[in-house]
Amino acid sequence: MTVLLWVSVVSLASWVWLTVGQGFFWRTDQRLPRRVEPERWPSVVVLVPARDEAEVLPESLPSVLAQRYPGSARVVLIDDHSTDGTGELAHRLGAAGGLPLTVTTPPPLPAGWTGKLWALRHGVELADGADYLLLTDADIAHGPDSLAA
Repeated sequence: MTVLLWVSVVSLASWVWLTVGQGFFWRTDQRLPRRVEPERWPSVVVLVPARDEAEVLPESLPSVLAQRYPGSARVVLIDDHSTDGTGELAHRLGAAGGLPLTVTTPPPLPAGWTGKLWALRHGVELADGADYLLLTDADIAHGPDSLAA
């Protein structure tokens, strides 16, 4: 048998397996089950590490603060020693309303740690008692129901 014939046989076998053995994965009539709301919504703390994010924060942070969530939720923005006024801007944006916002700065970076992970560790310490943590970057805007979903 030639190499071309072997490649053809293996390719055909792969497509047959994908077509039949994987449950007709391409069918578009399959839908996820409807979302059922929980009896009790868990408490959530959204952790947002931010370093020099003043340029994007006016778009991203209000989208986090404006989340429609029936349970207990709050936002902790960890200002990782920014030099562009990120922390002050976050305070101003938080005063406009929405979920409760805490703006904090972690202690100086110890040896062996990277900035974002150290900032998140500091935020986790402040999230004591939360059922869930949502870790998101400061440059990500969220839809109004992303937390509830």
